[in-house]
Amino acid sequence: MFLTFFEPPADGWHVRRDDLLDRLSREWPDARLVPSAEMGKSEMRDVGWTYDSSEETVECWSAQSGDGISLDGDEGMVVQFVSWFRRLVPREIDVTFCDDMYSFSLMIPPGSSPGDVLRMYSETA
Repeated sequence: MFLTFFEPPADGWHVRRDDLLDRLSREWPDARLVPSAEMGKSEMRDVGWTYDSSEETVECWSAQSGDGISLDGDEGMVVQFVSWFRRLVPREIDVTFCDDMYSFSLMIPPGSSPGDVLRMYSETA
């Protein structure tokens, strides 16, 4: 399991639910929204979705606070959604990518491609 998140700035900026859903539907039209009943009850989870390519799959859910997403799946798909989420966040806000045990922690620079994220992640192994 992986996490991508940021510390909300003093002005309270966050990824709004409607913006996330709009971008998800436009940029990942084959993503399948997961009803909250299937995600399991949680005060932390908001929007859930899965995405299957011909070879890889990923399950994601956004934080209700709008400051991150959790990802579970194949590395190739995980890094694609990390890169995508980075693009939703203003450049001046630092975005972190880590696993759920915090065994590594990477700052994802603005403009990072999935390949960039994969390279940074591979260097932690």
